[in-house]
Amino acid sequence: MKEIALIGNPNVGKSSLFHKLTKENVYIGNWPGVTVEKKEGLFKYKDEKFKVIDLPGLYTLSSEGIDQKIAIDYLINNKPDLVINILDSTALEKNLYLTLELLDLGIKPLLVLNKIDKAEELGIKIDVEKLKEKLNLEVIPISVIKDINIDKLIEKIYELSKKQEDKKITLYSKEIEEKIKKLEEKFKDKKISRFLATKELGDEIVKERYRVIEEIIKECVKVEKKEDITNLLDEVILSKYGYLVMIPIFWLLFNFTFKTSAPLVDLISLFFNTLASYIKSLGNNFFINLLADGVIEGVGTVLSFIPILAFMFIFLAILEESGYLSRIPYLLDSILKKLGLPGEASIPLIISYGCNVPGVMATRVIRDRADRIITAIISPFIPCTARLPIFAFFIAMFFKSYQGILLVFYYFLGLFVAIFLTLILRRVVFKTPPMELIIELPHYNVPTFSSIFRNTWFRVKAFLYKASTIILLGSILIYLLTYPTPESSLSYYVGETLSHIFIQDWDWRAVVSLIYGVIAKELVVSSLEILYKGNLSFTLPSALSYLVFSLLYFPCIATLATLKSEVGWKWALFSMVSSLLIAYILSSLIYVIASLILG
Repeated sequence: MKEIALIGNPNVGKSSLFHKLTKENVYIGNWPGVTVEKKEGLFKYKDEKFKVIDLPGLYTLSSEGIDQKIAIDYLINNKPDLVINILDSTALEKNLYLTLELLDLGIKPLLVLNKIDKAEELGIKIDVEKLKEKLNLEVIPISVIKDINIDKLIEKIYELSKKQEDKKITLYSKEIEEKIKKLEEKFKDKKISRFLATKELGDEIVKERYRVIEEIIKECVKVEKKEDITNLLDEVILSKYGYLVMIPIFWLLFNFTFKTSAPLVDLISLFFNTLASYIKSLGNNFFINLLADGVIEGVGTVLSFIPILAFMFIFLAILEESGYLSRIPYLLDSILKKLGLPGEASIPLIISYGCNVPGVMATRVIRDRADRIITAIISPFIPCTARLPIFAFFIAMFFKSYQGILLVFYYFLGLFVAIFLTLILRRVVFKTPPMELIIELPHYNVPTFSSIFRNTWFRVKAFLYKASTIILLGSILIYLLTYPTPESSLSYYVGETLSHIFIQDWDWRAVVSLIYGVIAKELVVSSLEILYKGNLSFTLPSALSYLVFSLLYFPCIATLATLKSEVGWKWALFSMVSSLLIAYILSSLIYVIASLILG
């Protein structure tokens, strides 16, 4: 089996190409010793099987970040049969810097110029043959979205994985080459002596690389000035009126999610309820009750919210593929800085709306340590999709007339708490100002059905996997811990003891459900369904306060483990304690206010 690696800047279409090549044959794990996601996939062509490794997106190999270390360690120690360097055809001058570093690392990549269709729309003409000659590399122009030249690319991968020429080419000036050669003596016992020598040159090699890139662009790229829709749209979207666009978009997101999915949610709920009733009619013994009340009622309730998640993922995929989502960090940068956060924090916070685990992991792109710790700690306050079934469950049960308004309120409540904690940490612990934002804005695109479907299915599949493992096992565990009768179980004594801490009228079942939610937030819903058997005894004030507590109390085990890996045990424990206190205080306050208003 041949091994090939994909490498490139963020937003060049690297992950899209990965999925185009591997289809559904994808395995997701972690790189050894770190929590950075590692994607591997397989595909077959002619008589050869290929394993594809999707390396982290990065702008340079020369910085000291974890992503750079992973990439260099892999490229040097694993020695893939072929390295594919994906570049954005509309921004070659930015992307070629990484290409020159790969050459200094002793790697001859296959250059893949993605978004060639977009380049042509913008009047950018790339002389591919000239670029081949200049770099002495194979170059294939493609468009992943429009499926242009994908077959040619696969054929070239097959060809180059068998044999590559080892002819070297000198791109730098004679003076720089002499300095590199002299410095290589210092690292002659290292595998990457030339690359380490270039790092020793500091700003001098940076200037030389940009000189070479400028020369390449001058000879290989011609630009005919055309009106760019991106510039026209950004005049409005990135202006002070951008918020007038952003707020209605997210309002549509929430309303679209609930109103469109409601009939499907009811249909799936009906199916599982009918199935559970049928199973119960077969007899009355431990295994039948476990299957009906534990597995079907617990997992089925969570699965009934798949349409809500799917429609939200569809909407987010449209925003992401169109290029709009990337502009939100820019739009919020000035506000975030006033609140003590760097503009870079907006990316992890947006990711956290999907899942807090990758949201915390995404903080490693933040350059300043203080900014990184603060963002990691506040990310779990952002309502992830795992909490969405809890909101949907209570809103459908108690607040049907106010679905959109209430969900927006709870989403903004999490953000408000995150900002509040940021201000405290910035003034008491970290007293340095946040760093300036550096971000690349992609061109606007018309999303394709295939890309929207792929992104949505990838996320829904991850939820289904979770439902078939953690949530299934958790539902069985909950049933067993409440056997033979809930009132004589260990869960009862734990829940009953802790229920006296709360001023709300929550009984032991509500409290125990929150404890199970530490394993996975979705288990709150399945445990409520199992313990209450569909008859929730909540008043409106207690339901409101329960939602607030569910939103804010300490994150799931996976998020806590990620916090420990990214910022250490001290800050992970701080996150647990602070979130629990904030959840207790705010939920109690909401309960008192709601009780006074509603009576």
